[in-house]
Amino acid sequence: MGNDFYNEKTQNIVNVQDLLHRVNGNFDLLNRIVILYNKRSPELVKKIREGIHRKDPYLVRYAAHNLRGMVSNFASVSALQAALLMEQAGEKGDFSQADYLFENLLKELTYLTQALQEIQEKENLPSASSTYSST
Repeated sequence: MGNDFYNEKTQNIVNVQDLLHRVNGNFDLLNRIVILYNKRSPELVKKIREGIHRKDPYLVRYAAHNLRGMVSNFASVSALQAALLMEQAGEKGDFSQADYLFENLLKELTYLTQALQEIQEKENLPSASSTYSST
């Protein structure tokens, strides 16, 4: 489908044209990637939260790195950047802005999940969405 098929918010969160190019227009493949992301990302978010709470830079870096890899599939610059910043904080062992970075990551992941859900709905694909919380 063309970009005008999706609402403006989705288009601002996900470069739909790039996303569809990445999967060669194969919506079944896209849906499988989205379902895997929806299944695995909440656990990675939980590990990041736990790593921040324990001030464990390895856990934060590891979970954020894996999450960034998953997010990179979706042509979402903001979510990718948020995951990268969280990963870099873990890499440096810098927890001075960890709460802010984590809240921003949650916000961007929520936006990404909503955009992916819209794509699934518009393409009549089965979905299972993720939800994120700061607690």
